[in-house]
Amino acid sequence: MEKNLNNIKINSKLKRVEINLAKEIYSVEMVKCAVEDFKGVCKGSLKEGDNIFVLLELDDKEGLKKIGYEFCNYVLGLMKNEALV
Repeated sequence: MEKNLNNIKINSKLKRVEINLAKEIYSVEMVKCAVEDFKGVCKGSLKEGDNIFVLLELDDKEGLKKIGYEFCNYVLGLMKNEALV
């Protein structure tokens, strides 16, 4: 059985995005940094378990469709920059 590594769910009614990230791919520390960095754009929270669960709440419904993917890309960029330093 194949494990689902990444999952982004958009809830337009509640104006939030739920992101489930695999610890095998994403750094928990970099995800925490990204949640902090995104505070100017949205409200975010993080929970750790088998995976990393991120909840982003946004006032702009139009931004909901993109924010999850932008968040994931941002985390990957932070991880790349960290590896270069």
